[in-house]
Amino acid sequence: MTQTAPRGLMVLALALVCASAWSCGEGETLPAYGDVDPRQTDTEQEEPIAFSTTPYTVQGPASIAELYALFPSPADVVVWQGFEADSPYPVSPDCQPDRNTPYTPVTLPELPKTIEGIITLHPRLYQKRAICDNDERFYGSFIIQDATAGIVVLRDSRLTTFTYGDRVRLRVRGLMLNAFPNGGPFYTVQLFDQVEVIERAQPIYYEALEREFTNADIGLVKRVRGKIVLMPDNNNFGEMELADPDDPSVTWFASLDSELSKRRPEFKLGDTLEITGPVLDNFGLRIMIASFGQITKVQ
Repeated sequence: MTQTAPRGLMVLALALVCASAWSCGEGETLPAYGDVDPRQTDTEQEEPIAFSTTPYTVQGPASIAELYALFPSPADVVVWQGFEADSPYPVSPDCQPDRNTPYTPVTLPELPKTIEGIITLHPRLYQKRAICDNDERFYGSFIIQDATAGIVVLRDSRLTTFTYGDRVRLRVRGLMLNAFPNGGPFYTVQLFDQVEVIERAQPIYYEALEREFTNADIGLVKRVRGKIVLMPDNNNFGEMELADPDDPSVTWFASLDSELSKRRPEFKLGDTLEITGPVLDNFGLRIMIASFGQITKVQ
């Protein structure tokens, strides 16, 4: 006698096969390598991003520049953290004042402050920051900018309801500054309340540059146009270098995140690209790229 599997097990097996193939719907096919399933919206933005040369008027009850005013001079610290009085570092006795370490957080009576800004980098920026002498990893960090400045917001999860161009509001309760001797200062929001989306898909303001990056560009969205002299790949951590076609001595670096580095970019050495995005000091000043929508192939 031939035994047959129970109907429930057969249905489950069919469901697993369908899931592994994205869909069993009639006429649907697997996306080609480098394509993105149109239903995938939680981790990356692949649609064209709207950019504009019109400066922001966006600002919350407090501006991002007001946050910067709370940080100490980078020359005075290596790692600094400041929290509102009601939010001391949550793990006692780590980083408590009686430990008297260089990384002991301070209390900032000016916090909390509520800010608003435009998302200029989708929340999947990887950051490793020293907290209480230990490295903490943040896989879903993002960048926002208002009419006064831009800043990195440290965040764990890459799953989100907001993306490029969305206007968001958050209540800032903790700040962090990394000021390493061989790099520029790295200002971040470390502790905040839930991000609230105020308005969707606002144009992202940028400034076109013909000079090299400076520390004054950190946190701000810039656009450069140059010829590729170094291609990004998995061996150089997604680093790409562009040279000004008119003056090859002027160069700019960009960093593609790991998701983009694994895919097949439609450009090669010698191509001219226009890239737009926020500048950070991430092993040198560079534009951070988390979407191919930030890249335009000129020729």
